[in-house]
Amino acid sequence: MTLLDELHLDLIHAADFRIYDTKGVMLPGVPYRIGVPMAAVRAAAARIIRSGRSREFLDEALSPGRVRAHEVLKTTGLVIALDKSFSLSERLRYARQYQPFITNWALCDLFAGSMKCFRAAPEDAFGYIRELIAADDPWRIRTGLVFLLSHCLDEAALPRALELSLDRNVLLHAEDAYYVSMGLAWALSIFYVTDVHLTREAFLEKVSSGDMDAATARRTAQKIRESLRVPRAEAREFKENTDSAIRRSVKR
Repeated sequence: MTLLDELHLDLIHAADFRIYDTKGVMLPGVPYRIGVPMAAVRAAAARIIRSGRSREFLDEALSPGRVRAHEVLKTTGLVIALDKSFSLSERLRYARQYQPFITNWALCDLFAGSMKCFRAAPEDAFGYIRELIAADDPWRIRTGLVFLLSHCLDEAALPRALELSLDRNVLLHAEDAYYVSMGLAWALSIFYVTDVHLTREAFLEKVSSGDMDAATARRTAQKIRESLRVPRAEAREFKENTDSAIRRSVKR
């Protein structure tokens, strides 16, 4: 029995069919979901890493041509992100192999949010994120956005993160791809909390010029209103400024 087979059986034994959405109603596009608590997925990834056989596992898990359960793909992403024995170049090679398997927001956000190693190598991180941001695949773009909002918030990185988030390719895809639009709104709301002035000015300029679509602009304002770290009066003012910028863009 291979490591991948063992993982599949472990996850089936950990499934809770009474609670979890096994039909994928909450995750459109997921062909096969077992229904496993996230704690069990994390435990499975930790066991593979502790075994010292992560490379053997990934060689099989990342091979094409086989339908994999959603939780197997989650575990695979966590092994790539968390195994400390990988060099950065090795981790990025696995990340590129894994990227085609990311076809929903849950896989995207878990994987990108777990890649904390990027904080130690910002130049390599930004190089990889640029690849994702420039892609035609909306899930690659969203992965890049979640990398930015999760790991690029320090004073030195934030201006570059904001610039990449507002890249023309992101804005074009945000018009038609809901999960890119929501990913961008989420990123901007996190950047706003980190640096209000920098984010507000860049955001309003893109909205006023018509480069950012109105739906994404309104989602950003809503995300900021929902943030517990933004005072209500400030969030209301941001919404008013957003609405004014949308009206200015329409007049152009």
